[in-house]
Amino acid sequence: MVRIFVISWICVVFRLGVTLETETSSRERRLFLHRPISERCDHQIIDSGPGLITSPNFGAQNTYPSSALCDWHIIVPVGKVIRLHFTALNIQATSGCSADYLQIYDGSDSIARRLARLCGDVIPQDILSTRHEIFFFFRSDNVIEGMGFNITYSAEEPSKQSITLEACKDHPLVLNSSHGAISSPFYDGINDYPPGYNCSWILQAPYGKVITLSFLDFRVERINGCIYDHLSIYDGNSSNAGVIATLCGLVFPNDIMSTGNAMYLNFLSDGDVGAAGFNLTYDIHDPIPYCASTHFRCRDESCLTMETLCDGISECADGSDEQVCGNSGKCGDPVIRPIESNLRVVGGREAMPHSWPWMVSLRLHETHTCGGTIIHPQWILTAGHCFEGDRVPSDWSAAAGKHLKTKSESSVQVLQFEKIIVHSGYDSITSDNDIALVKVNSSFNISNLVGIVCPPTAPPTVGDTCFVTGWGFVENTCCADVLKQAALPIMNNSLCNRQDFLYNQVTDNMLCAGYLEGGHDACEGDSGGPFVCKVNGTWQIHGIVSFGQGCADSTFKYGKW
Repeated sequence: MVRIFVISWICVVFRLGVTLETETSSRERRLFLHRPISERCDHQIIDSGPGLITSPNFGAQNTYPSSALCDWHIIVPVGKVIRLHFTALNIQATSGCSADYLQIYDGSDSIARRLARLCGDVIPQDILSTRHEIFFFFRSDNVIEGMGFNITYSAEEPSKQSITLEACKDHPLVLNSSHGAISSPFYDGINDYPPGYNCSWILQAPYGKVITLSFLDFRVERINGCIYDHLSIYDGNSSNAGVIATLCGLVFPNDIMSTGNAMYLNFLSDGDVGAAGFNLTYDIHDPIPYCASTHFRCRDESCLTMETLCDGISECADGSDEQVCGNSGKCGDPVIRPIESNLRVVGGREAMPHSWPWMVSLRLHETHTCGGTIIHPQWILTAGHCFEGDRVPSDWSAAAGKHLKTKSESSVQVLQFEKIIVHSGYDSITSDNDIALVKVNSSFNISNLVGIVCPPTAPPTVGDTCFVTGWGFVENTCCADVLKQAALPIMNNSLCNRQDFLYNQVTDNMLCAGYLEGGHDACEGDSGGPFVCKVNGTWQIHGIVSFGQGCADSTFKYGKW
């Protein structure tokens, strides 16, 4: 079994983060007013309910208008609190709800604490105010419109725990719908969850079904052993079942699947430090069959022995057992040969177009964000930190066969992401295990311009010269907007860990490459790209661009394979 190395270098750090709101919400609203507004609606409702709030034009086959700006202020009798129950939600889905969204505030205006920022189509749990007023703010851009939302509001007597969610009372909240969402108390992606909460959920599926959790965000106070704040997940309907995972910190969890038809979640926050919290979705579905490690899994879920791969016969109904072999069963053998001369040009040099055919551009909302490497017609290897800010597959695409970063080319193949798998041991602070796999929604067409790199057969040795490629920012180096390459010798990790270089940041899972005097390396935008070495005439991947210090500085770090 091939081990994946996490490669790191000196100037390769490109970390995506959640955009923080540095303006107050009221100022944010004033800024929006400078944009053209086609629909303006302001409502003040003084009522004890129950009542209904809908987006403009809500109804069958209708969509809300573009460039809309609406708010609602609901007031119920003093001493009551307000419950919101969603019966419909369909708002353009974007990362961080950066385009169309509905925001809900726990008070009379947008200065109050924000309870939620919503988009997409997953209906949230009921939202409960802490006082007798609540404020809504809805905006849409001029690009894509959805059906909108339908909310029932009602006034009720506050309980002694009225500021909590239903799941944070003295009994678990039972959820049995086919899919839904769960989040930490008052999650909005920005503000910290409050201290002193103990919240539990039971997910109950029909007999014969299983449950999968998919995380959209996870930021919980980090401490060794997760002894303070944490989210625990159990493979059954109570905490007496086996523990699947106890999670804390900034390590973004991969999908978690139950073995049976129930799952129990418990979130605990202590009385001290908090963080932004978590946001996840759950789905109830049929069990997914697994293949043994000695077998190959076809896309139709059937299993084959490894001996049947690349034998010229398609045992998989979809042919995926032969597609893995690439062009004529060869990997790491580009038709267009790369320039291998070790020219020590500051910042590297422009690559021969299409000479590194496994290089792909990973694009978030159509913007180049990270590099990646094709290791199978439907799988890409990249860095885990590329997905710290957004792990929603539908927001991402991969472009193969590119030489120019921003200009169109007839050779380009673009596929949407189907699945993102970040190494379960990825540590965002140390960058250890900075590896991710991406499955695209179809197979790349392997050709003279799009190909597959070979896996490593043995670790490289100190002094070997290997190559890194990418479209990173150039910081006064050569070749903007084209694919660049740089030849880098592998350095001794102990040398890179000197105080005047990377000062003990290089772990045993990493390689270090570069020149003591600088001159070559990868810059922002190259994160996740390949570090390849030529072995017996074929190119093998030995690392993934992870992080470093700056363009054309003296050392680089790569994750090991």
